[in-house]
Amino acid sequence: MTARLPVGERGYLVRVSPSEASPPTPVAGRYALVRTLGAGGMGVVWLARDLLLGREVAVKEVTGQGERVLREARTAARIVHPNVVTVYDVVEHDDRQWIVMQHVESRTLADVIAEEGPLSPDRTAEIGLDLLAALRAAHDSGVLHRDVKPGNVLLDPAGRAYLADFGIASADGDASLTAAGTLVGAPAYMAPERLRGLACGPASDYWSLGVTLYAAVEGIVPFDRTDPLATMTSTLTDPLPPPVRAEFLAPLLIRLLDKDPDGRPEPAEIFTALSGSALVQATVPMQPGPPHRRRAPMAVGAFVLAAVVGVMFLLLRTAPPGHQPGHDPAAPPSATTTSQQPDRIAPVVATNPSTSSTGSTTESTSATTTTTGEPTTTEPPTTTPPTTTEPPTTTAQPTTTPESTSTQIEEETSVSPTG
Repeated sequence: MTARLPVGERGYLVRVSPSEASPPTPVAGRYALVRTLGAGGMGVVWLARDLLLGREVAVKEVTGQGERVLREARTAARIVHPNVVTVYDVVEHDDRQWIVMQHVESRTLADVIAEEGPLSPDRTAEIGLDLLAALRAAHDSGVLHRDVKPGNVLLDPAGRAYLADFGIASADGDASLTAAGTLVGAPAYMAPERLRGLACGPASDYWSLGVTLYAAVEGIVPFDRTDPLATMTSTLTDPLPPPVRAEFLAPLLIRLLDKDPDGRPEPAEIFTALSGSALVQATVPMQPGPPHRRRAPMAVGAFVLAAVVGVMFLLLRTAPPGHQPGHDPAAPPSATTTSQQPDRIAPVVATNPSTSSTGSTTESTSATTTTTGEPTTTEPPTTTPPTTTEPPTTTAQPTTTPESTSTQIEEETSVSPTG
């Protein structure tokens, strides 16, 4: 299946016979013309050899006013991008203007569609990303291309797409060189607002990009009616023929070809839609918008870790002298443990003179009886009290309850006779 593209809109590289004789003398004494590459409404493009730098260049012999040629060269020279054909020089030769440009060994997208038929959605998405990058670079430089179409898209053997021919581009600060009421460009790729003579912006170039991608994947130009007037009427009034081969690109094409400029997607949205192809994701770096700062979570984690370490260090520095990190204080001793380790229990003080007059056996017995009584009467000491030589009667207040005191008296009564 071959695509039906308007022949007159195939771009500035419409193929011409390579047998045409080259001018005998180099252009401006420097650029030796080799053969013609193509021709269009704006002039003829030649393959030439730069005798000074020893490289191949493309030289465009412009048919038109010198002021317009200089304007085109100045506009294109603003843009430096890998997907835009670079302008090197502008010279005058034989009373004509010549624009010296980067030579790209390539075919136009129009030629590829006409010779090979519609492209796959994946391949179309790849081309679309290259053209989107070129248009964003142009818009960032204050330049509207105004003539995006398959004939102005060059495809090199590696598959990269280049946007060429800024002949009718408009730049900020340049006065229009087109007469009022005159349209310059391909009507089948013009945005509705341009056809109405309204103010245009980047959205107009994105409309043309949408028509170009539609033609690439579907094989037809959606609003082309062969006659310029019928084509413009169709662009203004007819609905878009639904895409049938575009697959995942269909929603994007429908939005790009919205007749209202405000309804068309922004560059970031276009990039996201074109990046939906698995082939694109494997070959094209993802780079729209500001870069994500992926180091922020790591920085927060490092800050939290440092805070935890600082708190632990502070706790260790403020711990009591007798406390050893990593060891919990001993649990309150039980009755069995107390009877086996009496040195862990604070000495029990007698509550009456009878306790003082009893022998050592009675004192020991009362201590044991006290600790085996009510659990609330025994409190685990945090530190061992210092040993004193004073008798127990000098201790201030008793630490036993009435229940434990009665138990002591009974116990002492039973023990005293044996003593």
